[in-house]
Amino acid sequence: MRDGKRIRVVALVAREPGLTTLRGLPVSPGPLEVCAIYTHRREPRSADPARGERPEYPRYVELARAWGIPLHAVDSRAEAEEMEGLEAHRPFDVLLSVSWWYLVSPRVLDWPRLAPINVHRGRLLTYAGLKPVQRALQAGETTVTLTAHLMTAECDAGPVLVERTHPVGSLQGPALLDDVERVKRELWPLYPQVAAEAIEQVTGPLSLPV
Repeated sequence: MRDGKRIRVVALVAREPGLTTLRGLPVSPGPLEVCAIYTHRREPRSADPARGERPEYPRYVELARAWGIPLHAVDSRAEAEEMEGLEAHRPFDVLLSVSWWYLVSPRVLDWPRLAPINVHRGRLLTYAGLKPVQRALQAGETTVTLTAHLMTAECDAGPVLVERTHPVGSLQGPALLDDVERVKRELWPLYPQVAAEAIEQVTGPLSLPV
């Protein structure tokens, strides 16, 4: 805890890992207070040239409404640079990034009072960057690693806070992409624990405020 008060978190989260993380964090009446959610509403053009709405977006809307907090959609590099409305949520303690598509600007990285934290599904620095699970399986790894680290201006280069390994299991041979998707799904339950442990690394033990 921080001075007996809840830890204020701004979440930059997307896709199923982001939802799983938010739902599994110890939020109010627990020690964490998520004060704003930023997510992506539109599919990337590489997946959908028409950039339709992501299927999980309505569930982000429902969660933000249930928690009574703002939800912001960010779907371009310009919007990610601007991060409209973020300054209004200051002061906050932790910036938590999960499955976030865009680089976070150095200006924003300086805003959390304690730390900006990212959860990456790859061992760092070996599998920094894009497609870490696919690259690990292609390299013949028998485990993949979910890594929480401090964010810096360089992508996936900050100090590691927490690592959690997961066995890849029996592979299906030629159907590599099927295995990649399976392993990524198997990692989902690990995200909340890894995120909470990483936050504890910078805040101290998470306990209820007195």
